[in-house]
Amino acid sequence: MHFTKQALEHDPAVIYALDQDLRITYCNQSWDRFAEANGGRGALARERWLGREVLSAMPEGLRPFFYDGYRRTLGSGEAWEHCYECSSPEVYRV
Repeated sequence: MHFTKQALEHDPAVIYALDQDLRITYCNQSWDRFAEANGGRGALARERWLGREVLSAMPEGLRPFFYDGYRRTLGSGEAWEHCYECSSPEVYRV
């Protein structure tokens, strides 16, 4: 499947790309919308995360799961999608 940058940029899902060292090389607009909607405006802005190692953005207990998923994806070249619940007391989110 071929994705254009414009299609990725306007997709409603949070989409990001990683290099071989698991550093974030791209985040779409939905990354910023999600951050702003969840109180992360500024600190979680995509410009601040470009070049940073993605595992540093998650709790220690989740890192092995995501590390394995990212490594499988980088090895196969296939996109990986993982949906999870990340609700707050006020808002149900998946």
